[in-house]
Amino acid sequence: MNATRIKKLLEDFFHLKFQIDNQNSDLIISFAESNDSFFYVKVNVKDDIRLTIFAEPQKYGKQFVETINSSNEDKRKVFVEYWEKLGESRIKIKINDVPISSEDFIQDKKTWNSFSLRYSVSPYYEKENEKEKNIFDGLSSVIAMLLSICEYSIVGYEEGETKVTIDKKYERNPINRKLCLLAKGYKCSVCGFDFEKAYGEIGKGFIEVHHSLPVSQMGIGHIVDPIKELFPLCPNCHAMIHRKNPPYTIDELKKIMEEANENK
Repeated sequence: MNATRIKKLLEDFFHLKFQIDNQNSDLIISFAESNDSFFYVKVNVKDDIRLTIFAEPQKYGKQFVETINSSNEDKRKVFVEYWEKLGESRIKIKINDVPISSEDFIQDKKTWNSFSLRYSVSPYYEKENEKEKNIFDGLSSVIAMLLSICEYSIVGYEEGETKVTIDKKYERNPINRKLCLLAKGYKCSVCGFDFEKAYGEIGKGFIEVHHSLPVSQMGIGHIVDPIKELFPLCPNCHAMIHRKNPPYTIDELKKIMEEANENK
């Protein structure tokens, strides 16, 4: 694993600063400015086949445990949606050193004193050139899953000189985007255009994400449901869907395209 490359990919994706340390054959990933109060992630590749990602609070991570302990049901549901999309059999979570199911995770009301997550998949790639990409995909998904249940600021997103929090910058939330694409893939939800298929390597991972509920209508504190509210769209369909206010729905735009093609 190229630690420098993984670090850059994570920082470009989350707009947060990360610290990566090598420990034997593992990569230890933490937040550069968290003061040991958040969580860390350990990545291990065994026999070049099995990818294992382990996460738990950092040395002084009581604040992180308290944050997820006090999280509301909506945030826990988004966390569980990640859990389901990554594969429930691949993820093991312990609360207070006891394994917990995804269903119980949402409903659990007892006080959390400890938390750990283990994600494991084998084989983690099909082609030789997919190794680094699949490590990053798994790692970024686990980090996004953990951040989805927390309150944190994206220090890299700015409007002029004003730094904004993730809760006020819905359209730029990488956590919501990640879950949307995990669930729905990278093909346009309206026309089906696939950038990787059309352009090869340079098109891989390229797509825009559309909010069915306009950002302008979201109140402060609105928690986006990435499965129900977000859709991958190509730039053309994304532009067309906003040709009226409120925007067309996905189904309405599909119907418009179908009728236009029938009238050709």
